[in-house]
Amino acid sequence: MTRIIMIRHGETEWNQLGIYQGQLNSNLTENGRNQAIAIAQRLQNHKFDCLYSSDLGRAQETAQPISKVCNLSLQLEKGLRERNYGIFEGLEKNRVADVHSEAYISHKTNDPHYVIPNGESMFQFQKRVWKCVETLAKKHEGKSIIIVTHGGTIAAIIYKILSMDLSTKRPFSTLNTSYNEIYQSENRWKLKILGDTSHLFYAGYDDIV
Repeated sequence: MTRIIMIRHGETEWNQLGIYQGQLNSNLTENGRNQAIAIAQRLQNHKFDCLYSSDLGRAQETAQPISKVCNLSLQLEKGLRERNYGIFEGLEKNRVADVHSEAYISHKTNDPHYVIPNGESMFQFQKRVWKCVETLAKKHEGKSIIIVTHGGTIAAIIYKILSMDLSTKRPFSTLNTSYNEIYQSENRWKLKILGDTSHLFYAGYDDIV
């Protein structure tokens, strides 16, 4: 059985400010660094075979404590990046409608084939992420894999394995350093754990989106 444990990065400065990050980077806050330590402590007494991270800085920074306590080398994978939000990136979410009104209106229709200017559509994003998942699963068949990635990336994977319509509003949360687990059995992917942040509660840290 192949297992993939998906961890969202810790809280960033732009998370706090409500800024579209996409494929730009923002450093972890002090709270985010504490969250990274907490998820590492949760994972340290379990056996995993390999550790991958999105190559964006916030994911790498979150993965480093996991690499240390689990004694796993950190491998970077561009396919695990967040969705490319194109012209929205670096802007406060409450300003995008004013700065790029036409694009924002089209984006909010939730059309999975709408391509944000200079960015990706949801369909393109999910296709890119799922190709990466399949590649890693084939390379490490029967193993337990940790990937440190982004909220949108985790959601795209869950939508895929649950055959959810990409045009529907996300009915679940993927909070910072949330623990999510999928597994492959008899050539079918299944969801085991979604959005677990109990490690933050026990460590006394906030699970801020």
